Amino acid sequence: MKVTDASTYRLMNTNLDRITNTLQDLRNIGATGLKLNEASDDVSAIRPVITTRTQIRATDRYIETMGVSLDKMESTDGYLDQVENILQRVKEIGVTAVNGALSDADLDTLADEVSQLKAELLDAANAMIDGKYIFSGYQENTKPFVENANYDPDLWDASNPNTWPYLYMGDNNPTSLEITPGELIEVNLTGNDLFFGISNETMDGTPTEPPLTGIQQGTAMTGVADTFTITAGGVTTTINTADTSINYAQQIADAMDSNLSGNTTGLSVTVNASRTEESGTFVPTSDPYTLTVNGMDIASAPAPSAYQLDFQIDSFIQNQIANDPTSAGGSIADGDAWFYDANGTKIEIIGSAQAGDLSFRAADGADITVTESTTAGTGFTSAAYNNSTTTTYGTIDIGTNSTDSVVLAGTGLASVGLTAATLDAADQYPPDTGRLDLFSALTRMEEALRAGNINDPDGPGGGVSQNLEDIDLGADQERRLRSRLGNRASRVETAMSYQEEVKVDLEQILSRYQDADAIEIFNEIVQQETAYQAALSITAKVSKISILDYF
Repeated sequence: MKVTDASTYRLMNTNLDRITNTLQDLRNIGATGLKLNEASDDVSAIRPVITTRTQIRATDRYIETMGVSLDKMESTDGYLDQVENILQRVKEIGVTAVNGALSDADLDTLADEVSQLKAELLDAANAMIDGKYIFSGYQENTKPFVENANYDPDLWDASNPNTWPYLYMGDNNPTSLEITPGELIEVNLTGNDLFFGISNETMDGTPTEPPLTGIQQGTAMTGVADTFTITAGGVTTTINTADTSINYAQQIADAMDSNLSGNTTGLSVTVNASRTEESGTFVPTSDPYTLTVNGMDIASAPAPSAYQLDFQIDSFIQNQIANDPTSAGGSIADGDAWFYDANGTKIEIIGSAQAGDLSFRAADGADITVTESTTAGTGFTSAAYNNSTTTTYGTIDIGTNSTDSVVLAGTGLASVGLTAATLDAADQYPPDTGRLDLFSALTRMEEALRAGNINDPDGPGGGVSQNLEDIDLGADQERRLRSRLGNRASRVETAMSYQEEVKVDLEQILSRYQDADAIEIFNEIVQQETAYQAALSITAKVSKISILDYF
């Protein structure tokens, strides 16, 4: 076999390239510390590496979530410690009142302190962490406890939360955390369980905010009508819808403040009052025509057709938007046109000229003035726009948050969109056996102290002595739940420690597949560099050989 100079050179270049590539790969491994930089480096290692990395990321999420939850649990425990201190201080005050010969002034001073402690208890119950209420269950953006406007000391009932001094607006869903795959643990307490003594199982998924049952939604008045009655808590109130100068919803509100005062029944009333202009039938005109609303000309050209008038109004809206996008919006065509007049009143445009029901309404319910400038007999006939308004009232919601039903009756119901019915009483959520409302315990302690009632359970506040027993009961209630939360926090810590150990094991597995042995790699680099230098030396010598050397 004849070996030519060209073959020799090609062979030398091939060897140099091979050594150079190997050296480059080794240097890359040495720089990154990884022997698996590309899929082609070790095909068999790809699957276990990807699987292990996924498991590490999942473990990191578990650890991070548990860390955040553990911080919240520790903060919650701080608030529970505050609650326990409050109850302890109230007990001390009660013992002082029972054992000491105190004057009325002294008892009032103690009552003032209990009042302040009750305010502190409310602050703790409405505590927030990271902008979220911690005792509202899933309703973490809702303040859990609000004052009961219908609270009456004479009607207080230990088994009826609707008569208690505060109402719970959250739900009965404690936040659960997955600490290991498939294992959930509750990491907070709900306000109903901790402060009201009503377990989550008792509530069975229903919130204790004043539960409005049997709500009826009415409509606007359609004209002169008859009366209707509302019977609640044994009291019948007559509502007169015939007098359109009186807002019938306001009559119901007045009834809540007077006739129904002193009983356990409450009504929920919502009304949206407004004033709107009457509408008329448009007659086309080719004469100069101006339509003015509250001093603003919204159409100021001949209107030979209803379509043309609607077009002019839409053009006015678009011009307003062009000057100031916040001054107008919508269109007649879409049925949502509106604009602000010179006084800043929002005017809504209802209907259209084509439909024959074009009208205007002030959003704030104020009177508006609509005038037309045209030849007599044209424009809107059958309309009395100039300074003429018709008062209407928007929808009304009537419901009960009481343990008594509310009866609606009378022919006048139809005029406001209501029907004769009995609105069911609200559900009750009595506290579990051996548990109670902490707010009631403090409130009644204050009432007993102010009245100087030390031992009479049937007197104001139920007596200081009886309330002392309730304070002890409430303290036990708080301690039990605090202990449960502490046990769960300990379980979270254990699970967090376990996940950290799992992460170490996973990182060891990942290292076995992708991490390089630094000493081994640097030794190979040295060997390859030596081989590379030797190859260069040999190549240099061979390259000096010439055919003349053989003559």
